[in-house]
Amino acid sequence: MALFVMIIRKMAQNKWLVISLFLGMLMSVALVSTMPIYSEAILSRMLVKDLEEQQTASKQYPAIHYTKLGFVVEKPEKRRQVIAELNRFMKEEAAPGFAIPVKELTTEYQTKAFELEIEGKPVEVGEKKPTTTLMAMSGLNDHIKLKDGRLASDQPVDGVYEVMVTQKALIEYNFVLGQVIKLDDDKLNLHFKIKPVGVFEKKQDDDLYFRAPDLSNVSRAFVVNDKLFDKEFLAGGKAPILASSWFFVLDYSKMELSTIDNFINTDKLIQDKAKSMVQEYQLDYWVPAMKTIETYFERSEHLYKLMWSLNVPVLIMLGFYMFMVSNLIVDRQKNEIAVLRSRGLPDGKSCWRSLSKALLLAERR
Repeated sequence: MALFVMIIRKMAQNKWLVISLFLGMLMSVALVSTMPIYSEAILSRMLVKDLEEQQTASKQYPAIHYTKLGFVVEKPEKRRQVIAELNRFMKEEAAPGFAIPVKELTTEYQTKAFELEIEGKPVEVGEKKPTTTLMAMSGLNDHIKLKDGRLASDQPVDGVYEVMVTQKALIEYNFVLGQVIKLDDDKLNLHFKIKPVGVFEKKQDDDLYFRAPDLSNVSRAFVVNDKLFDKEFLAGGKAPILASSWFFVLDYSKMELSTIDNFINTDKLIQDKAKSMVQEYQLDYWVPAMKTIETYFERSEHLYKLMWSLNVPVLIMLGFYMFMVSNLIVDRQKNEIAVLRSRGLPDGKSCWRSLSKALLLAERR
């Protein structure tokens, strides 16, 4: 306790030098500790800016993650199990795993192709029948508006499935709303009847919900209500599922340096999960932002080097400053140290006094 009181008294006698030393230590610590914060803010802003430039150049929103899974030899029960497990994984693990807000998660299903025949318009002998597929997209009704007709029912009507189409499909297959269309696959002995009841288009032109802005992915398909598709085709097994896909739209404006690893790791988890379900050749991925993120790491390394090159000279100057102030304090106490040593004070205790002062300054800082 006596040593501590003596240290306080000596610091009070050299208060301006002690204050100068304290300020030098404070500036050094502040400079070093704020460097990561400052660097992270710059890098996060740089990443968002790079993604904005990519979007402007490509006319395509970059922060999307698309995974498509095609079935080839899997049995119907296996296909249902794979889709159910990936649906759970995408919603419960992948979506929160990105660590940035998910704007949209669209699940898309597609059946195998069927031959198409419009009732009342028999196909001429030797003429090849056109083919089409049935599709469903989760939450579609919230993102479309009707040009004609009405929304498709979520229940079969007299054994007929109601569907919706785009204007392009209406022209492509040359039918009118309300006509019954037969879908057939003689090899699998599958026969359905569908009735187009509505023509739809996007509610908003810039809606990111749609993977293809021009709706080209549904231009040759008949779109079934997603609840009806789940009941009749996924759970009911009325027709083989050819493909299923999951389409994430992420808010890249909230992407920061600390969330990049989450994005990359989640992308790898999705790929590993899908590969564990089917063969790799049955999978397709699309992550436009990944290329920008890869080049971003290279640029971030250059920025870190630049930050250190700017701060190292300042740190060296602060080091010299603290060294000079410390020497002044020691010079002022040389006589006192000599007197104490002449009275038998060990060298260890003298060093301990200096160390105690440094620790006290560090605690104040």
